Amino acid sequence: MLNELWQNVTLENYNNFIPMTGKITKVPVRYNKFFKGDVELWFKTFALRAQNMINSYLNYPFSKLKFETFKDPLLKKICINMVFITIEHWTFNRIPIKFFTSANMSVGDINYSSQNDPIITWQGLLPTYAKSLANLTTLKKIFRTFQEEGIDLTMIDLEAYYTQLEVDALLEKEKTERIENDDKLDKKKLIIYQMKQKKI
Repeated sequence: MLNELWQNVTLENYNNFIPMTGKITKVPVRYNKFFKGDVELWFKTFALRAQNMINSYLNYPFSKLKFETFKDPLLKKICINMVFITIEHWTFNRIPIKFFTSANMSVGDINYSSQNDPIITWQGLLPTYAKSLANLTTLKKIFRTFQEEGIDLTMIDLEAYYTQLEVDALLEKEKTERIENDDKLDKKKLIIYQMKQKKI
């Protein structure tokens, strides 16, 4: 279990994330009796729980490697965004995002195991957050091949993952530019048409 917040996981950054359900400036009413108005403590408690859920979902990489070990800013951003999304969803929708993971446990001579496909419940999740969730699921597919023991950073190849994200971003940018250019062209055609009508 992680007991320290990842770098940049702060209440201030959460509020700057512009949560769609509003910034948190005080402890939500239903939690106030437990936190006595200490909003920083409330946020840290929920953020740590969210971090641990994400950590487990990603096949324990952050239990063996510090968050700062990953130099890739995009990977960190995906995880931090999911912490914020999880807190927002949890707090305002009253439904936690459920991360399904694999687990093994031994009690005496008896071994117990549970396997779940790497899926997440989407109930009540805002559609605008689907992309961050999809990015986390892609990370899950990359990390799932690594066991709890012996994770080697040099073996984790994120090249294909980033290439996919970069291509998606470029396609989205081109699509947006085309729409904007089409809008400009339509406006230009409209102006020309209006000028011709005035001459007539």
